[in-house]
Amino acid sequence: MGSLEGGKIYSRCLLALAALGALTACDPDIRRMEIASEVSPDGRMRAVLYRELGGPAVVGVYYALYLTEHNEAEDFSRRQFLARYVEGVSLSWNERVLTVSYTKGRISDFDSNWRSLKDDYYVEVRLDPKCTEMCF
Repeated sequence: MGSLEGGKIYSRCLLALAALGALTACDPDIRRMEIASEVSPDGRMRAVLYRELGGPAVVGVYYALYLTEHNEAEDFSRRQFLARYVEGVSLSWNERVLTVSYTKGRISDFDSNWRSLKDDYYVEVRLDPKCTEMCF
């Protein structure tokens, strides 16, 4: 392969990546897909786990957990955890405690508490790995 032909292939790859980036930037629904959700026992809160395209790298896939007051739009600036990889995830509530169970995962960012911006309503988030040895 000559250098001219290699340059054409490289240019096409860059163009394809730019088009994908423009497409996902215009429509956030393409970048984010709901994997699991659970409403709190009092009906006030909703926990949602999303698979997100992008994350820190444009072509990466990440898993992110968000808490929001039920029937309100998610505030994607208030992420509870970010995982590069996660398997066997389940969400469960006990009063104001949300437990995130998983069989495998690589969690890179985690916040164990959430507070309403309206009043003094708090939620605690707990991680519960279900593995016998290392989980990642």
